[in-house]
Amino acid sequence: ERCLSNLGHTKAIKAANEARDSSPEQQEVILSAIATELGETDEAEQLLRECGRYDLLSDMLQSQGRWNEAIQMAEDHDRTNIKKAHYNYAQHLESTGDESLAAKHYMQSDHLKPYLEGLVKNARLPLAEDIVVKSKDPELLSWLAQKYENLNMDTAKEFYQMAGDDLGLVRLALVEENDIDTAVAIAEQSSKTEVAKQVATHLESAGDIRRALFLYSGSGMYKDAIRIAKEHEMCSELVQVALDANNQHQMMECASWLEDRGEVGKAAQLQAGGGNQSKALELIVRSDSGPDPELNRLFAAIIDDLDVNGLTDSDVSTYARRFLESDEGDNAFAFLCKACGDRHEVFESFAALCQERGQHRLASKCYAKTGDKLSSLKCLVRTKETKTIIAFAKAARMKEAYEIAAAYLQTLPSWSQNEQTINTIVLFLSKAKSYEKLVEVYESLAHMCIDESEDFEKALDLFTKGATYAEKIEDAYRRASMRRHFERQLYALTRFLRARKSIEHDTEPMERFCADLAEKSSSDDNAIRLEHGAKILALKYISTRRYQDAHDLIQSMVNPIKYIPRKVMEDVWVAIGKNPRDVQYLIDDGDLSTSTSSDE
Repeated sequence: ERCLSNLGHTKAIKAANEARDSSPEQQEVILSAIATELGETDEAEQLLRECGRYDLLSDMLQSQGRWNEAIQMAEDHDRTNIKKAHYNYAQHLESTGDESLAAKHYMQSDHLKPYLEGLVKNARLPLAEDIVVKSKDPELLSWLAQKYENLNMDTAKEFYQMAGDDLGLVRLALVEENDIDTAVAIAEQSSKTEVAKQVATHLESAGDIRRALFLYSGSGMYKDAIRIAKEHEMCSELVQVALDANNQHQMMECASWLEDRGEVGKAAQLQAGGGNQSKALELIVRSDSGPDPELNRLFAAIIDDLDVNGLTDSDVSTYARRFLESDEGDNAFAFLCKACGDRHEVFESFAALCQERGQHRLASKCYAKTGDKLSSLKCLVRTKETKTIIAFAKAARMKEAYEIAAAYLQTLPSWSQNEQTINTIVLFLSKAKSYEKLVEVYESLAHMCIDESEDFEKALDLFTKGATYAEKIEDAYRRASMRRHFERQLYALTRFLRARKSIEHDTEPMERFCADLAEKSSSDDNAIRLEHGAKILALKYISTRRYQDAHDLIQSMVNPIKYIPRKVMEDVWVAIGKNPRDVQYLIDDGDLSTSTSSDE
């Protein structure tokens, strides 16, 4: 210092004193300050590097205008002061008018916003906008959007969109434009919870509860969604929200809330979702929600995973009944098979319940499971599923089963005109060796041939077959009785056919036939009646102009309109000089329901 004083370097002395005060233990710093004042910058720089005082080296380089070196040195050795270096450089650039480059270094120093505020304050918004757009910084873009809100709303929206600032966009939509739909659309697409929160809160305040709930839930704000669902008694929505939340505590709490309000089925869904399957089953069984496919699926899923080993018969019956009440009979049967094994009493009890409810097919399956084939077939008959009934009877190979199936087939409409049905009936009764029933079938068919189509030849063939089977009846008394019965039928029918054959050249055989029938008791069981012969004879009388004989014969007939057309009878009445209207008296005494068909 003495030397410096003698040389008159007062600035160097001052710099040395200041360096000594700030760094008393670093001689290099003091010598560097003196060298700098003496113009020995290279020596000063070297001294600072040697002692590691890069902060002072940076200040020295900045003071020398060596900005890039100063910044690079700070990047490499003095990261603590890097922002300070950028800031100093930015101020320098601003003072020189290089505002674009100044903005870049302000940004790197984290002091860009104050700089931009200054530009805006000085009415230089376009320059600020250019800098912000080039920076692509979301925070600055949102700041710029705010500046434009009072100037140009469309531009403000554009900058909010560039910034990805959904919160700013929904605020504009709600506050400035009252455009709720747009705000909702933005919130639904946004990944930011606070955006959805703001819109949902607005919707809730506006009374749009449903959309508010869905927005809360869709954004993961389940507590708020559950809150408003409860406040507004939105039970179905509450179930869905609680399930979506997938939080066991929330599910149980919501389930209790629903159960308290009588929403047992919905409470069951949440109990199951929360893992409390036993409680869910209890609630489902208690529920009376009517057709509910979702609840039914839940019940089936729980039952499918259920350990049936610990179930009582009462439990099994209860769960099976629940399936039945839901029109899921197949599931009920599958469950019974899984849970009951060979416990026939449960199947029998359930079969009886199925019959009460008209579920005859299911009852049939239950009885079949117990081995009760006859009860199973009787239930199956109630379904009127002909092919299944026939197949079951064939598989059963039981006398009673054949008889039940045969009896059912005889209840079918027009069974007597269906050759395949007749053959099946005959086959079943033959296999059952039920000859009396088989005889009854042939006799019924014979009577129908006569009454419905007057096919006397076919009737004769059927009576002949019936007589053949009558000989196979084991009971001797019944066999003899049936033999006499068929002998009478065959005799009467054979005599009638012979008389009819000779009617063209000789009416006497038919006249004797009719006279003999007229003398017999009305309780006689002959398939051939007086009217069959009288019809043929009357028509023959008419064709030979024996009108009085025809008139007398027609009057002796029971319900003549069934056999002779009304027009023919009126012509007979006219031919003998009587009023044709008198024919009406015969019709009135007969079957009026058949008169129309005959007239036609």
